[in-house]
Amino acid sequence: PDKFKGLFSGSTSWEDKGIGDALNILKKALDYANPDFLNVGWGDVNDLMVNGKVGMIIQGDWTPGVLWSKKFQDFGWAPAPGNTGIYQMLSDSFGLPKKVKNRTAAINWLRVCGSKDGQDAFNPAKGSIPARTDADLAKYGEYHKSAMADWKKDKLVPSIVHGAAAKLSFMTDFMNAINVFATKKDTAATQAALVKAAKDAGFQK
Repeated sequence: PDKFKGLFSGSTSWEDKGIGDALNILKKALDYANPDFLNVGWGDVNDLMVNGKVGMIIQGDWTPGVLWSKKFQDFGWAPAPGNTGIYQMLSDSFGLPKKVKNRTAAINWLRVCGSKDGQDAFNPAKGSIPARTDADLAKYGEYHKSAMADWKKDKLVPSIVHGAAAKLSFMTDFMNAINVFATKKDTAATQAALVKAAKDAGFQK
């Protein structure tokens, strides 16, 4: 986790051997993916699970909410292989723009979102865990309770693709490099592209 976070502070180089190792693991994983994976959006992959077309997917905590909304209950969960004890996180939030119209209504909405009742209404349906520590656990399912327990004990690392680890320009360059890798599977070229992206973003000299 510390080396991963160091990629964005400059203490870990994007030329590190671990980057190449990670890309090679991804290359191997892609051999097990559905043949049309490049044409399936992240929002549609859940339907493959519901319809019995895939055995497993790597997704975030929005997935339980989607599966529950489709009346699909027959699923379990586990950390990605090799990541036990690591919790990759992001935080969805609402902002309050300057000079917003209907400021009072906007602030009231934020109060609802941040309230205990608001958190306990939203998170059980979505699949996410609450930001508050006084949540009513009786309203949460086994997945939620498992995730809350992991949050308390695991090491937290920020997500790249959701903007928690790095700025938007790097996130875009990162995703472009990985999308090219998914077709060409050229580890060296992809790592070189990531090194350039890190330099452009100011993470690496």
